[in-house]
Amino acid sequence: MENSNSNPYDDEEGILVVKHGHFSGFTTGISNQVKSVVRWPYRDLTFESEEWCVLGSGLTFSQTAFSSRGDSESCMFDLQGRIGGMLVGGSQSQGGGCYDVTYVTPMEWLLEDIRRHGYDVELL
Repeated sequence: MENSNSNPYDDEEGILVVKHGHFSGFTTGISNQVKSVVRWPYRDLTFESEEWCVLGSGLTFSQTAFSSRGDSESCMFDLQGRIGGMLVGGSQSQGGGCYDVTYVTPMEWLLEDIRRHGYDVELL
């Protein structure tokens, strides 16, 4: 979905995406080509991850956040049903609970990593 040649949204600034989270249910968001680099220091190592940023659109149930605490591992997809990625976290809003920015790992990156470890997987 991220680099698709058949992207119907080429002239748009963002892609309308949807997810169903364990705590927040169905929500809509706006995804674009912005990436966020996240670094987690652990002892003498620093783990680095590049994630896709999604902002809540406020189109669903008058909710402005795309995700809430506890929605990790939810699948994000577009209105054509193409899977975009897996929700991995967010930047919490001041009020707590909901996230102003949600971080999604692109599904193709996850599948490539699984394949690098010797597993043969595909989405049906």
